[in-house]
Amino acid sequence: RRQILSAAKDGDWDVASTEAERSETAFGRIATDLFRVRDWGETQRRERLQESGKREAAELERWSGVIGTVATIAPLMGLLGTIVGMIDTFRSVQTTAIETGMPSVPDMADGIWQALLTTAYGLTVAIPMLLLYRFLQGRTNTLVVEMEEDAMGIVNLLEDGRRAKARDAKEPEAK
Repeated sequence: RRQILSAAKDGDWDVASTEAERSETAFGRIATDLFRVRDWGETQRRERLQESGKREAAELERWSGVIGTVATIAPLMGLLGTIVGMIDTFRSVQTTAIETGMPSVPDMADGIWQALLTTAYGLTVAIPMLLLYRFLQGRTNTLVVEMEEDAMGIVNLLEDGRRAKARDAKEPEAK
């Protein structure tokens, strides 16, 4: 990233383009797209930047959606286990009460233990996944903003270079 930006600031577009193509980063792919269209107009370059940026942002966010889904579903799975455990407990209590006239405390304790265990497992998965999801979302947002700023800097440098070239072409005619 630094090499790409440094070469672009120096106006060495060939080096900047080569560095961007070598880079396997999201920013490298965006910069490569920009350098491929550097002779286009500013509006078209900005449109290409938006397309590239959206594509790379979606790629960065790809796994955070999966992690967010796991963080959402894990407590629900724990709750489902709790419900199944409680159903089993009440079924056991009913069966024992019918047979002996008295509910079995060990049977009740076993069912409640199972119910609470599934809740604990669900939360054990959900809490770290939710923290990871929030971390990745924040990191992705930061990276997207940084990439947008750096890519816009390249667009501006390309436009400044185009204007300078146009100005230099006009100056000899004026003399």
